[in-house]
Amino acid sequence: MEEEAPRGFRVRDLRGQEKEEKPAVVQAEPARKHHEEVQINFSTFIMSLTTSALIHMGLVEDPHAKKKEKNLPLAKQEVDIIGMLEEKTRGNVTREEVQLLSEALYELRLRFVEVSRK
Repeated sequence: MEEEAPRGFRVRDLRGQEKEEKPAVVQAEPARKHHEEVQINFSTFIMSLTTSALIHMGLVEDPHAKKKEKNLPLAKQEVDIIGMLEEKTRGNVTREEVQLLSEALYELRLRFVEVSRK
């Protein structure tokens, strides 16, 4: 006896049928990590945005497309986001993080101007 239940579920009444032998449970091997986990913190976040900006400037190969492509509006947006983070986190970051932000912004802005002129 089969009845249709709401939301596409199927209900089957198995009472009165012979019990089937259950197959042995197979233990699966734990999934292997293809990439090591990277600790996410403010510095790695800034480095991620920096790398993304360089990819959008066409200076670094896009790992997904396997080629260099320019998208200057996206590159500018990434640089502007890092600039905003520098402003909004002022006084709440370590000396090393301040230096990272400052150097990343300097390099990205310089490279953006160079790439925009080509």
